[in-house]
Amino acid sequence: MERKIEINVRKIILLFLITLFFISEGQAAQSVVSIGDVSVESGNDVIATIMINDITNYGTATIEVTYDPAVAVVTTVESTSDSTVTVANYDNSAGSVIISAWNIAGVSGDVEFAGVKFNAVGSGGSSTPLTLEVNSLIDTSYNNIASTTDDGTLSVIASSDSSNGYDGDNPLTIFSHDTFAGNLTYTTGSSYYSGKLYTNAEYEVTHSVSIPSGATVEFARLYAYWTWSALGSTGRYPDLKLVFDDDELTPDAEYNDSKGFEPYNYPGGTWAYDVTEYITGSGDHETLIVNTGPDGSYFAVSGVGLLVVYSDPDGDEMEYWIAEGCDYLSSQEEAGLTPEESTTETVFSGSIDPTAVEEARLTTVVQSGNDPDDMLMFNSKSWTGIYDGTPYADLDVDEQDVLDHLVYNDNTVKMRAVDDYMAPCNAFLVLRHTLSSEPTPTPAPAGGGTVSLTAYIIPAISIEVTPSSVYFGSLGPGEISANHEVLIKNKGSNTIDVTSEVTDTAQDLYVDGLQINNAGWSVYETRLNPSGTVNADLRLKVPVDYAGVGEKEGKLMFWAQQV
Repeated sequence: MERKIEINVRKIILLFLITLFFISEGQAAQSVVSIGDVSVESGNDVIATIMINDITNYGTATIEVTYDPAVAVVTTVESTSDSTVTVANYDNSAGSVIISAWNIAGVSGDVEFAGVKFNAVGSGGSSTPLTLEVNSLIDTSYNNIASTTDDGTLSVIASSDSSNGYDGDNPLTIFSHDTFAGNLTYTTGSSYYSGKLYTNAEYEVTHSVSIPSGATVEFARLYAYWTWSALGSTGRYPDLKLVFDDDELTPDAEYNDSKGFEPYNYPGGTWAYDVTEYITGSGDHETLIVNTGPDGSYFAVSGVGLLVVYSDPDGDEMEYWIAEGCDYLSSQEEAGLTPEESTTETVFSGSIDPTAVEEARLTTVVQSGNDPDDMLMFNSKSWTGIYDGTPYADLDVDEQDVLDHLVYNDNTVKMRAVDDYMAPCNAFLVLRHTLSSEPTPTPAPAGGGTVSLTAYIIPAISIEVTPSSVYFGSLGPGEISANHEVLIKNKGSNTIDVTSEVTDTAQDLYVDGLQINNAGWSVYETRLNPSGTVNADLRLKVPVDYAGVGEKEGKLMFWAQQV
């Protein structure tokens, strides 16, 4: 041990002497470009920061980072307060990201150049070097700056139970919400399950679009649903080339998920493409998917969906929400989760008047449902037996009439895997509003006139609270959640005092632990004038002696009383 310490000391002294030697020759000290070591649970994201240390008048730089894409992939590159990213070209097939950034005013000292966000696709225990190459480093006077590099390592650790990729951890994202006269159409065309597509294998789909002749396409989305992507026995993101009507496209959005543990930790996803410019009316469209990955790589295509949203001056008023994503769910034995844990939830945010809706339909798209026990829930209504392999076993499209189950605020859909595996990918909620039908006015007598009188009477006492549900995350005894904000609005005509009440069936977890604005919920009180609003911060402090485990639910009620 003493010998090893002595050797290290000698090395430090030698390096110090070399540094002094170069400085004595009149050359500037070299800046050090580094990227730190980071660790992340499988399936999660982590930011690795690139630093430029000991620099004078940093102006601009171009730096490349290489990595093993079987372990982690780049999802985005972020600017810092020291440095603005101008270009970030990442190629997750090759495992490389090239970043250009600058600071026009110049900055000296230790500079944060950029933050590279990685998603860990490898299994626990895998790792990859993060290797740096400085293509250019220039000061504000356009002089080159000498530099050395200090590489880093990204290590993947096994997911904890609370991070099991089979739970509902990837809720669908609301891509669009709007109201206008028109409609939408969704079709999977001639889709089928491909099985494994090896290198250079192709998959083709035809979609037929039919919309009214006077309609205008507002936007069109093409969804490629893929799964089971690997190189040999190592999960990886696919090299998926997609050609639509003879043009190769890049995804507008990528939604990916994986179970996060071995064996067969193979990711799947929904990749969305903007095809608006290609669809101007009714007609057929061709999609070609090719595996351009290295030999031994493969993935499977569950199907391809085409969504077209169009306005129609002759149509009825429509309000819609478009949700898209990919969330692996499983409550099979290997997952170690309950059906309640393997549930994904999507909130169609906003307020509606259910009495003014004459039609409401909910369309959901899941990969690999096809089990009679899998559940769909919309607000208080639930269904089983609806994911029945339509149009085929590996891609299930279901449509339900939900008119009788609408609520005034934040309509919510949940999809649950019950002793099964499934991957929800889309949810479309479409409401057809009631059109006002005014009676034909009675002609006024000659020389007379009439005035139509209309008033909308609001209740004396009424409040609106959004959102209608709060998820505090995974917590242990004695832990405190992050704050979650709710908005309370007085929709009545009177000034009101608002108080709160909490109930639960979780051994008083929420009764004892819920706080509003960092104080116990029982002391909460606020006054609101008509149309007034107030924000309330909710957080959960789990009692140190709390013994319950699993998903626990409670209710928070706000009461309004006239002043």
